[in-house]
Amino acid sequence: PHSAAPSQSQAAAAPPVPSTPRPPTRMHCANCRVALQKGQTAYQRKGMPQLFCCSACLSAFSKKPPRKKPCVFCKKDIANTKDSVVAQTGPSNTFHEFCNNACLSLYEAQFRKSSPRISGSPAARCSICHKAGEIQHEVSNGNMVHHLCSDACFNKFRATKGLKTSCCDNCGLYIYNKGARVEYLIHEGQQKRFCNASCLTLFKKKNTKVFPCVWCKTLCKNFDMLPSKDRYGKIRLFCSVCCITSHKVKAAGPIGPGRPCSFCRRSLSEPAYYNRISRATYQFCSPSCWAKFQKNSPEGDIHLNCHSCHNLFNGKPEVLDWQGSIYQFCCKECCEDYKRLHGVVSVCEHCKQEKLLHEKIKFSGVEKNFCSEGCILLYKQDFTKNLGLCCITCTYCSQTCKRAVTEELDGNTWDFCSEDCKSKYLLWYLKAARCHACKRQGKLLETIHWRGEIKHYCNQQCLLRFYSQQNQPNLDTQKGPESLLNSQSPESKTSTTPAKKFESAGKTPTAQLPPSPPS
Repeated sequence: PHSAAPSQSQAAAAPPVPSTPRPPTRMHCANCRVALQKGQTAYQRKGMPQLFCCSACLSAFSKKPPRKKPCVFCKKDIANTKDSVVAQTGPSNTFHEFCNNACLSLYEAQFRKSSPRISGSPAARCSICHKAGEIQHEVSNGNMVHHLCSDACFNKFRATKGLKTSCCDNCGLYIYNKGARVEYLIHEGQQKRFCNASCLTLFKKKNTKVFPCVWCKTLCKNFDMLPSKDRYGKIRLFCSVCCITSHKVKAAGPIGPGRPCSFCRRSLSEPAYYNRISRATYQFCSPSCWAKFQKNSPEGDIHLNCHSCHNLFNGKPEVLDWQGSIYQFCCKECCEDYKRLHGVVSVCEHCKQEKLLHEKIKFSGVEKNFCSEGCILLYKQDFTKNLGLCCITCTYCSQTCKRAVTEELDGNTWDFCSEDCKSKYLLWYLKAARCHACKRQGKLLETIHWRGEIKHYCNQQCLLRFYSQQNQPNLDTQKGPESLLNSQSPESKTSTTPAKKFESAGKTPTAQLPPSPPS
C-alpha cells in the first residue's frame, strides 16, 4: 500500500524555534557597584531600597552627603534648604523647587511673558468689576483663583476678604525688600502697612477726619487721637490719656460731690477730670494738674501708664525696646497686642522668616532677634556646638559667648565674658554697688537689662521711679493734638491756654508740687 502524500499546510510549517532563556537579573552593591553573587549575604538599612555587599559599604553610603537639588530658575544648587520654596507653577502646573522667593517671582514673571493672555476670553474677566481685559493680579483664596484687572480691584478684593499681604496700603505696590523700613498705622481698628514715609503721609491726607473728644469735646484730627474700647467693645476716640482715664472712672460708678482740685486746690470747671487710685477718687480742674498728680500718689506709690490699654499700674512693667524707644506695659498680653497692632516684626535669626518679635538675646556681644522660644533654643544649640566646651552664659550680662574669666568665691564658681562683667558682678555680690535711682550703696534686689546695660535698684519702688523718668517730656512745653476750635498762633496758644495741653500716651511729666489727699 502507498502512503498518503503530506498536505500543503504541513509542508509549509516551519520547525519550532527554541526559546532563549532570559538572563538572570544581577544585583549590585549601591556603594561600590560590585555584583552580588547568588547565596551571598546582602546588607540593607531599614526603610531604604539599596543593597550592599558588606557593612562597610552600608556605613560609607549612609555618610555620603545628600545630592543637592538645582533651582529651576537660576540652575544653582540649593545650599540652604531653609530658604528654599516649593511651588506649583510653570506651563505644566507641576511642583518645582526654588532657592528663594526671588527666583520664584522671576520664574513666574518669565512664564507670564512667554504666555500672554487672551483678553477676550471668559476666563480673563476681573473678579471685582467683571470687565474683560488684561489681568494684573491673581489671588488663590478658598480653592479658587481670582483674577483682578488693576491695583484698585486688588485693594478692594483684599479689603472685602480681610486678606493681609505685603502690599503698601496707599500705592498698592508689593513690598519686596524685607530689610527696608516699613511704616505702620492703626486706622479704624485695622493695621495699615506702607512702603515709605511718603505713602504714609499721603494716606493720612486722604483719610483725615475731624472728631470731637468723647470726654472734653475738643475737635481733633483722627490720627492725633487715642482709640479706646468701652465696656461694650465699641471704639471711642479721645484726645489724651487724661480723658481716657476720666471716662473710665466715670463709667465705673458714681463720682460723688464736687470738690476742689486735688492738686492745686482750685474750684473745678467743666469738664472735670478724674482718676481712681486704691478705691479713692481724685478730681482735677485741668489735664495739667491731672498729669502732675500722676508722679506720686498720696500713699507714695509711683504709677506708670500702659502704652496699650492706657491704664495706670504700679507693678513691674513689661518693657519693649523697639526702634530706639522704650515702651512700658502693664502685662504680657498688652505687650503682645501692641506688637501685633503696630507691626513689631523682624527677621528671626534662626528660621530667617519675618515674624512678630519675641525676644532679643545677645550672642558674643551681638544682639539677635527671635520669633519664638523654639528658635532661641535651636539657635543656642547650634551656637554652643560650634564653640564647644568653652561656650558659657555670662553670670552678669546673661549673654551666650566664649569663656573669658572664671571666678571662685564662697564655694561658688562663676563664668564671665570679660573682666568688666566680673568686676561689676563682684561689686553687686559684695553689696558695694550703688542703686541707679537713689545712688544708695548696699543690697540691691532688682536687676534689669536696659539698652544693653545691666542696672541694679534697691527695691521695686526705686525701679518704678527709674521707669517713670524715662521718655517723660515736660507737659508745659509739649505740643498736643491740633484743636480746630483755636486758630491762634502757637505763641498765643501758649500764653492764653496754658492748662489745655494734652500729653501723648504713656508720657507724664515730673510733678513740681506735693500731691494733696482727697478731701
